[in-house]
Amino acid sequence: MALKKTRIILRALCVATLMIGVGLVADYRADMQSSTHDEVLGEVTQEDLPPPITPDVLSALIEELQGAQRYKLAKLLDIGAVTSASEELKQAFGWNVKMRTTTYLREHLIDQGGIETRNFYVEFESFEIGDYYKQVIVVTDLREREESSDDSYFIVDYAQLSAIDFDYAAELIVMHPLNEIKPSFSAVNRPFDLLVDALCKEGDVDYAIRSDLANDIHLNLSLRGRSVLDCLQFASQAAGWQVRIEGVGRNPSTDAVVFNGSIDALDEIGEIWANREFVNIGLGPDSPWRIDTPVDALRYAAREEAQSMKAKQYAAVIEPREAVEDAPEKAGKE
Repeated sequence: MALKKTRIILRALCVATLMIGVGLVADYRADMQSSTHDEVLGEVTQEDLPPPITPDVLSALIEELQGAQRYKLAKLLDIGAVTSASEELKQAFGWNVKMRTTTYLREHLIDQGGIETRNFYVEFESFEIGDYYKQVIVVTDLREREESSDDSYFIVDYAQLSAIDFDYAAELIVMHPLNEIKPSFSAVNRPFDLLVDALCKEGDVDYAIRSDLANDIHLNLSLRGRSVLDCLQFASQAAGWQVRIEGVGRNPSTDAVVFNGSIDALDEIGEIWANREFVNIGLGPDSPWRIDTPVDALRYAAREEAQSMKAKQYAAVIEPREAVEDAPEKAGKE
């Protein structure tokens, strides 16, 4: 059986199939193929697919998956405990901290493209069968693998792995207040400088504006589902002005962009957790941020990110668009 394989991550298909939990086998039309593998799979028949995984291989695979350090850490990132930690961070810094949850297999098979252990590699594969591509989970048994051999490939159903799947907190996102979404924002005949003042206070940023010019401008606004920064930009555009965001260590730019802080749970807390004794010495015995659990390590990483974001001390400079456009011309004449 001459099988060459194509790796293909069809996220929408995989997420839908995982939610349904029906074995993760689905068909895609040939013109929907999106391959990223180095090899090209020749056309095969249903009978040419790798065989179902054997009980002994499945048992060895599950044992290695459960023994992996990432798996053990993820199991300890209880959603309830991380939610409590998020609330503590919000109380400490005054900024919202959001949590992204997912399942372990979805995060690693779909979002990260596969799971590799010492003796196994698990990934989604797409096999061409006639006019269709069949999406399956393929396990490569590295213990038996030989060059150009297909004896080390098996198909495993999600149902066979579902017992070791679980929900966990995969990411914490420190939201800058400028990026918080407002369900609605409206104003009727409101002075532009007062609008700027209100929005910058809500967005927790300093600001600078020519009030002698701005208070002569009155605006009507009706916005839905926009961030605080979006509202500030829309108001400025309607007034014929523009927003520039400045911050410590930030090059002057006309781009009004402020990024949130993202902490990938498993990628960023592993080192903190491994070195928690050293970190705790630096924190001191009475610190409320001491690390005793992986959730504490995640909370500590989010704290460091929030402190870094606050240290940038963002400020919004709101100025007439004409003044900015005329500046290069005036400089050239001088």
